[in-house]
Amino acid sequence: MIQILCAVLSFTTGAIFAVQSAINGRLRAVTANPVFASLASFGTGVLTLAVIIPLFHLLGLYEIPSLTSVLSIQPWMLIGGVIGTALVVGSIIIPKRIGFASYFSMLVTGQLVGSVICDAVGLFGAEVHLPGPA
Repeated sequence: MIQILCAVLSFTTGAIFAVQSAINGRLRAVTANPVFASLASFGTGVLTLAVIIPLFHLLGLYEIPSLTSVLSIQPWMLIGGVIGTALVVGSIIIPKRIGFASYFSMLVTGQLVGSVICDAVGLFGAEVHLPGPA
């Protein structure tokens, strides 16, 4: 049952990402600056996470990380934020030039290729999953 829920949530998140790109594109048009639009979008995301972290803790879903665990974060582990920034900035700039369908087709294709590589080699300590039927 959890696999079905995860599949539905993944599909929904993907569909919402296209909507986010359109919204961020409008934010770019209003501010005339794709980087500022990205900052505004990320700022809203940070505020949302600031609410979600204690809420999830109160619901018993996750513990708040200890100071020791936060201090043990290695700098390379923060590269995900840089990648996320590139993704958001790209989703604001590129669809205007090539359209949403072309942009997301290439994005999903890249994600699939990257996912196969991550699964096959266990990139950054991830569990190895060889390609094949689920």
